[in-house]
Amino acid sequence: MNVIRINKLYLHDFLFYIGFMALLINKFGKIISMTEGSLLSSNIIYFFGIALLILFTLISKFTIWDILLTVYGFSSFVTGFDTALLSFIVLLIAVRNMDIERVAAFYAYFQAAILGVCTGLYFVLLAAGSSYASLSVISGRVRYNFLFSHPNTFAVQVVFTVLAYLYIKRKVLPYWMTNVILSVTAVFLYLFPNSQTAVVTVLVYMGCRFLVRYARLLWKPFIRVILPATAVIVVLLVFLFYTGHAAVISNYIADTFEARFSGAATAFSLYNVNLFGHHLEELGETVYVNGQWSTFWLDLAYIRILFTFGIVGTIIFFVPFFKAVGRYIREKNYIVLSLLAVVIAYGISEWTAFSITTVFPLLFLSMPFKKRTTVFKVTWR
Repeated sequence: MNVIRINKLYLHDFLFYIGFMALLINKFGKIISMTEGSLLSSNIIYFFGIALLILFTLISKFTIWDILLTVYGFSSFVTGFDTALLSFIVLLIAVRNMDIERVAAFYAYFQAAILGVCTGLYFVLLAAGSSYASLSVISGRVRYNFLFSHPNTFAVQVVFTVLAYLYIKRKVLPYWMTNVILSVTAVFLYLFPNSQTAVVTVLVYMGCRFLVRYARLLWKPFIRVILPATAVIVVLLVFLFYTGHAAVISNYIADTFEARFSGAATAFSLYNVNLFGHHLEELGETVYVNGQWSTFWLDLAYIRILFTFGIVGTIIFFVPFFKAVGRYIREKNYIVLSLLAVVIAYGISEWTAFSITTVFPLLFLSMPFKKRTTVFKVTWR
């Protein structure tokens, strides 16, 4: 008798994609103004997705370390009320049993669909005078929010959606066409959400692609030094702001990143570094530090990881990162290395650099730990 398959989809693949989609929907539910506070932004959707991904892992091969890490991810949520580490652990364990090309394609097209709807609806509502489609004036800059809670939030979603699309089309798109797409993206991000961070992120990727194409002899030493160099730069800049000597930094860096590094310095005044992290209760609050009042934000990803998830959580984030970079260097996988270099640079400016549902290159960190899986099929006779 004939065996009928639904799109040749395996049961465990189905569980993964529904779970992954639930996390993406929950992410957009929290950052789109119209859906904030709705069911889409609730932890019900989030933990439904997490449960499906864990079930997916359980019907695949897993280790005791996978179980321990997942339990620790849940404990980090209880401690810090932040889902970033839990999502990172669960998705990284799950995605190693998937075809990363298909996962990247799913991410790219799902994100593009949501962003396309938001962009089209935004201009309709803007013309109608709806409060959901308001313009933001931040630091004297007129910025379009495209229904998102902040223009930068929309911009980062656009950046990594475009990068995901370019990744899955890397074998068919010529180099010049890739640059055209990136250039148009950068112009759009500058003119509408007016996100300097997003524009710089696009330019960093274009620079990496240039190195890949024209300076491969320089690429290996470059990627080896960028991680320690970034760490040194972050420590130095935080120290300068903490001691009040930020004047030595150029005006551009001060204008673009002042809030990032001053926020990091404030975090060191408010909290102690510990093993398991803190609930950052003062985020968004007005605090009195070093003789002055200011609103406390902590966008510098490296420092926020350290305070939110502690030394243990920071190690969990960065061990896969270093192992993956080492493997991709040995394999000469310059495309993935370019994407990871973008994550490193982006982490200086935005906390979402280590949000695995936003920054899709983090999914590639699973490849050094890839295992064979047990496959179950959905069939009807």
